[in-house]
Amino acid sequence: MAGENLAYRAFALVYERLGQAVPAVTLTLELEVPLARGLGSSATAIVAGLRAAHYFLGEPLPASQVLAWGVALEGHPDN
Repeated sequence: MAGENLAYRAFALVYERLGQAVPAVTLTLELEVPLARGLGSSATAIVAGLRAAHYFLGEPLPASQVLAWGVALEGHPDN
């Protein structure tokens, strides 16, 4: 389900924070980071979603803002 997918949640977050309607999208990720091993798979998915949305919106934000939203979504900045 899209609401549980971290990449989609990150994608939607950018649109929502910018007051834009979230478009209907299909995100396909080839995530080669092993899941549930503490190697950063969740952070990788979040970055993918944030970066995709930021790109499609024409990159209107400074990288520091996108990073801050990613850290907030992940909950810890270690990855």
